[in-house]
Amino acid sequence: MIVATLGAVLCGGQAAAVPPANPGDGELQAAEEDVERRAEEVDRLADELADVEARLAALQAEV
Repeated sequence: MIVATLGAVLCGGQAAAVPPANPGDGELQAAEEDVERRAEEVDRLADELADVEARLAALQAEV
Protein backbone atom coordinates (compact mmCIF):
# COMPACT_ATOMS: atom_id res chain seq x y z
CA MET A 1 0.00 0.00 0.00
CA ILE A 2 2.92 2.32 0.68
CA VAL A 3 4.18 1.84 -2.88
CA ALA A 4 0.75 2.60 -4.31
CA THR A 5 0.40 5.71 -2.15
CA LEU A 6 3.90 6.91 -3.03
CA GLY A 7 3.18 6.31 -6.71
CA ALA A 8 -0.02 8.32 -6.43
CA VAL A 9 1.79 11.21 -4.77
CA LEU A 10 4.58 11.24 -7.34
CA CYS A 11 2.25 10.87 -10.32
CA GLY A 12 -0.51 13.11 -9.02
CA GLY A 13 -3.09 10.32 -9.17
CA GLN A 14 -5.01 8.36 -6.58
CA ALA A 15 -3.67 5.43 -4.63
CA ALA A 16 -4.59 2.00 -5.95
CA ALA A 17 -7.57 0.41 -4.21
CA VAL A 18 -5.75 -2.91 -3.87
CA PRO A 19 -2.20 -3.02 -2.54
CA PRO A 20 0.31 -4.84 -4.72
CA ALA A 21 0.66 -8.54 -3.98
CA ASN A 22 3.62 -9.55 -1.88
CA PRO A 23 5.43 -12.34 -3.75
CA GLY A 24 6.32 -13.96 -0.42
CA ASP A 25 2.67 -14.35 0.64
CA GLY A 26 2.23 -17.63 -1.23
CA GLU A 27 5.36 -19.06 0.36
CA LEU A 28 4.24 -17.91 3.79
CA GLN A 29 0.82 -19.49 3.36
CA ALA A 30 2.38 -22.75 2.16
CA ALA A 31 4.71 -22.77 5.16
CA GLU A 32 1.81 -22.12 7.54
CA GLU A 33 -0.15 -24.99 5.99
CA ASP A 34 2.91 -27.24 6.31
CA VAL A 35 3.26 -26.33 9.98
CA GLU A 36 -0.44 -27.08 10.52
CA ARG A 37 -0.12 -30.49 8.83
CA ARG A 38 2.94 -31.31 10.90
CA ALA A 39 1.18 -30.26 14.11
CA GLU A 40 -1.75 -32.53 13.25
CA GLU A 41 0.69 -35.39 12.60
CA VAL A 42 2.39 -34.75 15.96
CA ASP A 43 -1.01 -34.84 17.69
CA ARG A 44 -1.89 -38.10 15.94
CA LEU A 45 1.45 -39.67 16.88
CA ALA A 46 1.07 -38.49 20.49
CA ASP A 47 -2.35 -40.18 20.66
CA GLU A 48 -0.89 -43.34 19.14
CA LEU A 49 1.98 -43.30 21.65
CA ALA A 50 -0.47 -42.89 24.53
CA ASP A 51 -2.39 -45.95 23.29
CA VAL A 52 0.80 -48.01 23.05
CA GLU A 53 1.88 -46.92 26.53
CA ALA A 54 -1.54 -47.88 27.92
CA ARG A 55 -1.32 -51.33 26.30
CA LEU A 56 2.22 -51.76 27.63
CA ALA A 57 1.09 -50.85 31.14
CA ALA A 58 -1.77 -53.36 30.87
CA LEU A 59 0.61 -56.10 29.72
CA GLN A 60 3.07 -55.30 32.50
CA ALA A 61 0.25 -55.51 35.04
CA GLU A 62 -0.53 -59.04 33.83
CA VAL A 63 3.03 -60.23 34.36
